Amino acid sequence: MSGAALDLATMRRANAEWLRAALQLLRLRLQRHAIELGAVPGERRRMDWLVAGGDVELTRSLPTDDERSLAAELDAREQLARGAGAPPALRGIEELAGLSAFESDLLLLAAAPALDGAFARAYAELHDDPRRDHATLHLALALYTEDVAERLLAADAIMPSRRLRALRLIDVGDDEREPLLTRRLSVDERVADYLRGVNRLDARLAPFLVPVRETLPSDGASKAAADVASHIEAAGERWCTVNLVGPADGGGREAARAACAWLALQPQLLDLRRFAACPPEQRATLLQPHLPDIELLERLTGESFVEWKGYRDGGSFESRRAAAAEA
Repeated sequence: MSGAALDLATMRRANAEWLRAALQLLRLRLQRHAIELGAVPGERRRMDWLVAGGDVELTRSLPTDDERSLAAELDAREQLARGAGAPPALRGIEELAGLSAFESDLLLLAAAPALDGAFARAYAELHDDPRRDHATLHLALALYTEDVAERLLAADAIMPSRRLRALRLIDVGDDEREPLLTRRLSVDERVADYLRGVNRLDARLAPFLVPVRETLPSDGASKAAADVASHIEAAGERWCTVNLVGPADGGGREAARAACAWLALQPQLLDLRRFAACPPEQRATLLQPHLPDIELLERLTGESFVEWKGYRDGGSFESRRAAAAEA
């Protein structure tokens, strides 16, 4: 692999090789944890204490030589992929969403059964419960956090306001009788596909999006497009938000389309009328991943977008505008 830009097939192959090594490393880490618990034939199984155990129960073994070798391979593959302008998909999500190392590890743990079905059985054996054939926060904390106090703090990772749930990168079981620590953690098909190197449109959004019609841009729109594309490219591996300000017929749409063409992207236009006509519950589901960005926009502009946040509880534009006016 060279430092030149990768074609799609080569990029997907490189991502697949990195993901293979990442899943193998996860398997070895699970095996080491099973040995720590005595969850192997002929051994007396220990309780998997996270916080309340004694020093012996809470002690974790050091990585094996095979784990260290795979970790070095992962680093080498990642550096090669970055040099070619195509970091592994999991690393791309981590950087775009601003995930911590623990959140990234948790995402892979939740996605693993969708990438290799054998992980489901491994999880059931580690949980000592055939019904728990899925990732849990408890298992993630046991695997990836050493400090006892840190385990209590790291549990924040799947709070509803944190990125993994706010952006719907991870699905959390909805049985409220179950402690959050032991609820099912999984990913939907689109996230699993993205980790495999397939970036496709969310099927839930497809009915509300239409391609931007190609038109001949004006000189001003062409210059704006070049500026936007350069700005995004200069941001490196982190995508940025660009707001084109001006009248509706000022060429902003043409500039956005031309900038996307420059960056080999496919621009889509949100049909607001169709979106506003869909049931409130559907609007709430679709908008939930974007609420952190809406709230950030409020802080940056000093303006209120309360009518958008109203979709979180199924409200309408009109009801939220009225509430804002009364306030």
